[in-house]
Amino acid sequence: MVIQKKINDITKCLSAGSPMYITVANSEIQLRSLENNKKIEFKTDVYKGENYIPKSVRNSVFGKSILKNSRMSSFLTIDEDNYLVYLNYVSNLDGINKTTFIDQVEEFSWQADEWRLYLDERDRDDLVHVRVK
Repeated sequence: MVIQKKINDITKCLSAGSPMYITVANSEIQLRSLENNKKIEFKTDVYKGENYIPKSVRNSVFGKSILKNSRMSSFLTIDEDNYLVYLNYVSNLDGINKTTFIDQVEEFSWQADEWRLYLDERDRDDLVHVRVK
């Protein structure tokens, strides 16, 4: 597995305070340490607007989570300047070992895929249909 091979690199970068990027399935995930290496943040984009974020997508971001059975409490944020929606997760590093870390990364990647599908569907709700004669 790619994540297992990169664990040592991830640990070194995070300890140095540098963000680290890993690709898992369809997600490029940014990892960054917070609070003097006591927490870790996961972040990936789940929606890319073209100079606009539709109302239906915004409503989905601020509505209830679609991931009812998830073990991970992630949250969405909007980057207004770049018309992006990000999935975020912050975890304490206390008690995390390689196995639980890999599980968290894989779960986060799965959540990102689910949110991408859902927000793309919502995006279509704002399309204006025009009849051609």
